[in-house]
Amino acid sequence: RAFAAARARGDEAAAAPLLAAAEGLLDAYLTHFLIPHRAGADAIFSRQLAFAAMGVATLLVATGTAAHREALALLVDALLDFGHRFAAADGGEALAFLMGRATNRDAFPDCHGAALLALLAAAPLLEEPRILPALVAGLRCYALGSAPPSPGAALVDSVHVRWVDEAGRLRDHPAPWSYQAALTLRLLAALAEGRHPVARAAAAAHQDRLPVLIAVLVEQLRRAMRPHTVEEVEFLTSALSAETNSETQPWVGMALEGDPFSLC
Repeated sequence: RAFAAARARGDEAAAAPLLAAAEGLLDAYLTHFLIPHRAGADAIFSRQLAFAAMGVATLLVATGTAAHREALALLVDALLDFGHRFAAADGGEALAFLMGRATNRDAFPDCHGAALLALLAAAPLLEEPRILPALVAGLRCYALGSAPPSPGAALVDSVHVRWVDEAGRLRDHPAPWSYQAALTLRLLAALAEGRHPVARAAAAAHQDRLPVLIAVLVEQLRRAMRPHTVEEVEFLTSALSAETNSETQPWVGMALEGDPFSLC
């Protein structure tokens, strides 16, 4: 994003070293994580991979190069490996994005949401017909629910990830933490905004549900907000918490402000 911002304002002196740094990180990720994954190693987990894909999507928007498009296609193809298909309660196909392919086979809200957001960011940049069905099926995993952030705490109403595992067991992962709510809100708000045809098509498939889910997430974050001054606000790690952290603040900020360098 720093490179994209420098390129957008025409500051090539700042953009050049930032691009070199980003491409160095991309090369390291492909070499040490993606290539072993494609060879069958349990080398990556889905949230990490999704964030890498979103970063490359930002690079591709700024550069338009074939190399960045090819890298994004490789990352999206790998990300789709983490999807677990099952029959949803409405009879349609659902897709839960698991944390790991061989181990940690569980659909945590941050892993599932990050995977869907990465697919949404990549959709207008690639000719990848699997993205839209994956988004529509992935959204079927979202359900309203209430759960405490820790044992014995009060309930927090939020948007859960609900899925059926390989043994046929119904699994439910709550999202009482602000960073989880923020990531899911960023995804659903981008779908509702509909900047490109894939986003609009995925949103249309869930048009009756999106406003309800978004409203619950906005209220969850409102309850976690602690104003300091007219211009300063802190988002606590949950509505029941007394503190924030370095993960919560940027995730909530990006959910509320959006990303000017993303097409999703």
